[in-house]
Amino acid sequence: MTAAVKLDVFSLIGAGSTTVDALVSATGASPRGLRILCDYLTVIGLLQKQGTNYDLTPAARRFLDRSSPLAMGDCVDFLAAPEMLALVLDDPVSYVRRGGAEGLSVIAPDHPVWVRFARAMAPFAALTAKRVAAYVATLPQSPLTVLDVAAGHGLYGIEVARAVPAALVTAVDWAGVFAIARENAKAAGVDDRFRTVVGSAFDVEWGGGFDLVLLANILHYFDRDTCVALLRRAKSSLSPTGRILGVEFVPNSDRVSPPLQAAFAFSSSVLARPVGTHGGDDFEKFADAAALAAFLSQRPDHDHYLIEYIGYRSRDGYFRKYRFIFVDDQILPYHLCIGNDWKVHHISTDMANQPWMQREEEAFLNNPTAVFSPAHYQALHTIRERIGLEYCGIDCALDLSGNLVVFEANASMLVHDQNEKFSYKAPFVHRIKSAFDDMLRKFAAAGISREDGAAIVTKVG
Repeated sequence: MTAAVKLDVFSLIGAGSTTVDALVSATGASPRGLRILCDYLTVIGLLQKQGTNYDLTPAARRFLDRSSPLAMGDCVDFLAAPEMLALVLDDPVSYVRRGGAEGLSVIAPDHPVWVRFARAMAPFAALTAKRVAAYVATLPQSPLTVLDVAAGHGLYGIEVARAVPAALVTAVDWAGVFAIARENAKAAGVDDRFRTVVGSAFDVEWGGGFDLVLLANILHYFDRDTCVALLRRAKSSLSPTGRILGVEFVPNSDRVSPPLQAAFAFSSSVLARPVGTHGGDDFEKFADAAALAAFLSQRPDHDHYLIEYIGYRSRDGYFRKYRFIFVDDQILPYHLCIGNDWKVHHISTDMANQPWMQREEEAFLNNPTAVFSPAHYQALHTIRERIGLEYCGIDCALDLSGNLVVFEANASMLVHDQNEKFSYKAPFVHRIKSAFDDMLRKFAAAGISREDGAAIVTKVG
């Protein structure tokens, strides 16, 4: 599709270049490449073929021919952007297993992809924005003050301003996209009634007393709690007779229709673990509320921890979990687990049969600072200080952005000598045990050394 749009194949065919030779002349592309492309576009229903001539199907003529006022082929500039493709192609198996990719909410607000979104997706939103404005124009009381949250290209607020000549629109978004929104407002003749507020929709001061708050295609980026918080903020900004209008991709109750909305829908994942369990026992990940409810119903009288799932799969497709042991003021590496499932434990991996995994673990044990930066170590020190124990362990990982992801920290993590298949671990286990013995000897020599006055009783020998 990207090739067809970038080569203007649909517009050229619509203008009369209906053969491969004519398309070659117009584009300079390979005859074989154009033939394969046009045949494929025929197979998927965007072109029709009669002999050696191609023609547009009604859908292609309406939405992909640049001469059409509804043309939206430039959407590929955003939908096929590397950042977007990475969301679905980097690790598709894990996305199915865990119920979704990380989503656009993980992309920084000042990332250039949002400017690309504002420009490329405007044609896609144009028709819906007009329909929203037509609905607003029928309201018993026309809104005079409109807030457009995460406005992007600004079309929703702009179309409302066109439909309601007295309406003043306040658009909220980041600075990068507003150049495009202002262009659109000026082209629509409403730039004198279109003001902008730069900042995050969650904390920027955007004012109050709005007759209408527009939340157009924003809620699907966030989890339920974040959506509730945003909706509450929007509600508090309304005038006494104001209302909130949301525009979203919402499928029918069967979740398979209509096609566009159903294909867009996805669920965030959550982890559930019964209180008191350890080591992955009954620790599961769920991508929808029904499955989670079924799991919780198995232990109706038992408390559970519910945790937002944070993706941490590495770029090579494997999951990596690192364990450090805190001994007094030292942070000592104990092991690295590498596996192909999110719930990774050393004993459940295939590391015993994978020399490259063993080499990577040994390299980590020898030089953990090659993996964990000074900032990571500062975070680990802060965690140790807040835990307040002389001895404990932490399981953690690094996500694709280099953020430290903490799984758990407690005083009961195993440090054992049964590492026959991983003999390289022996000196590091010995180092941890020696540090622990040294700590006990230090405390024994000092008597009671804990700030809270607790006695440390041990046998050293």
